[in-house]
This record gives sequence, structure tokens and C-alpha cells, in this order.
Amino acid sequence: MAACLALASVTLVAGTTSGCGNGCADSSLDTPSARFDDDGALVFEVRLTSDGDPVEGATIGFYSLTRGEQGEGGHNIGSAETDEDGVARLVREQGLQDMAVPGQEVTGYQAAYAGLSTDDGDSYCEAREDGTVETP
Repeated sequence: MAACLALASVTLVAGTTSGCGNGCADSSLDTPSARFDDDGALVFEVRLTSDGDPVEGATIGFYSLTRGEQGEGGHNIGSAETDEDGVARLVREQGLQDMAVPGQEVTGYQAAYAGLSTDDGDSYCEAREDGTVETP
């Protein structure tokens, strides 16, 4: 299961990753565009599934994707647990603030599931998916 635990937290890998082949069930993330609500908060809602069924009780990490003078990068911007529908929701009241260092611009986000067991004891493989951020 060690391979299931590998999650790039320093160097983000753009694109989609799912599965690890170590006896864990395949999983996938649906990452619609993050959007601004009426109060200016940035809302991320992603859905984790396995064979089309929602995965409850999984922690999803959210990472900014940035580009600029220093190349491409990003960093952790928060985490949220999936509910009974497999949806993890992160609300950033500060919007885009602190999602990029000076000289960088936010180009999107990445949602990542590290592939650990969920609250119900089931084991799911890691999943990672990029999403876009709507402009305010």
C-alpha cells in the first residue's frame, strides 16, 4: 500500500492520476470549475467516486496551480472531507489571496486524494485531477 500513499505535495503533477494497483479500489475525482459566490468567497466542490459510487469519509487536499517568473508551482490551500455523496467542499473566504507568491498567477487548482482508507475502512487508490478557477 506504500505506493498508494505517494502524493506529490511539493511538486504538483499536472493532469489526471488514478489507481495504484496494490489491492486498493480504483477511484476518480470530478473537478468542476471553482467559482466565486455572491460574497466573494472562492468555492471548490469536487466529487470522489469508485466505480461510479460516491466515496464517503475521504480527505481531499486542494492545491493551487500557478505560473509566472519562477516557472510553474503551487501549494496546499486546504482540505475537506467527502460527504455521503462523495463531495468535498472547500470555501476560501479570502478568494484568490495567498494562492500564489508574488510574480505568479493562479492558473487553476488540483484536488488530490492520497489513497488512504476511508472512515468505513475501505481502501481506495490515489486520485488527482486538475480544475479551473473562474475569474471574479
